[in-house]
Amino acid sequence: MQPRYNTDDVRKLVRRFEGTRYGDLLKISPRVTAFFHDADHILGSTAIRVKYTARGNTTTVLFSGGLGRSNMPILGDPEPPSPCDVLILESTYGDRLHNADRKSMKQKALKILTYAKTHKRKIIVPGFAVGRIQDLVMRIKELVSEGRLDPIPIYIDSPLALRTTEIVRRHPECYDEETIKTFTSSGDLFASRDIHFGSSPEESIRLNKMKGPCVIISASGMCEGGRGVHHLKHAIQDEANVIVFVGFQTQHTLGRKLVEGWDVVPIFGVSTPRRAQIVRLNGLSAHADRNDLLAYVRAINPLPTKSFIVHGEEKQALSLGTTI
Repeated sequence: MQPRYNTDDVRKLVRRFEGTRYGDLLKISPRVTAFFHDADHILGSTAIRVKYTARGNTTTVLFSGGLGRSNMPILGDPEPPSPCDVLILESTYGDRLHNADRKSMKQKALKILTYAKTHKRKIIVPGFAVGRIQDLVMRIKELVSEGRLDPIPIYIDSPLALRTTEIVRRHPECYDEETIKTFTSSGDLFASRDIHFGSSPEESIRLNKMKGPCVIISASGMCEGGRGVHHLKHAIQDEANVIVFVGFQTQHTLGRKLVEGWDVVPIFGVSTPRRAQIVRLNGLSAHADRNDLLAYVRAINPLPTKSFIVHGEEKQALSLGTTI
């Protein structure tokens, strides 16, 4: 099957992008206006409010986008929602809670890192290049600076994560107060002699042959492609290694099979025994959980007359929709 678009099409599209700031009123047409709220899921994530006016009547639609959580590192908290007639709401975690505060997640992460350091083992982290990898780096740096963890080599093996991190560096105006203090005191939020960003294929291959202790963070977050799958292939059959999942895993992905406890998984089309330890740190997820989503709805005054639930598996979407 021929692709519906190619690189040239993407370049033409990108040239038509126009930047705007949160809260700026955009006139789309004589009858349609829009503006963006900070959704705080990742850098630049937005909730979009669109207002349509005709014959003296108005209809306002608010699309949540991917909503973030309060009190998370690096970025500030999501902005409160605006009044709307129609709400389009995400439901990634619509039927569950994260059930872990920041302190307990740090303690669990410390335990895993200390194990790797003590036993000279590898930790493989399938990470999302935008947001999650930067979050992980900052959390590990925090544990080291507090004196709770001896320095451990961290390898970020993702060209996309390297480019994304540079963008995050350039936008300190989006950081929360705690991160601003860290940034101004250290000079570089993501720099350390123990943190290594790799980009070349040769560097990536060397990591597969490297002995622990070390942490290898690479995309993709759901193990469906990228260099992370190669690192899994080389580490998954050693029971002393640890594979750590730090985000949502969609149905039918390799990541989902691993967190569900499959003993044999397909890697590059080959059935591969899984002996490495699997650890989930869902408390690190940047997505709002069920309570966050319901709080977002309750904050809309007056409540919307209609709500549409999107961006979630059927179980999560139905659970959240029924409650609303």
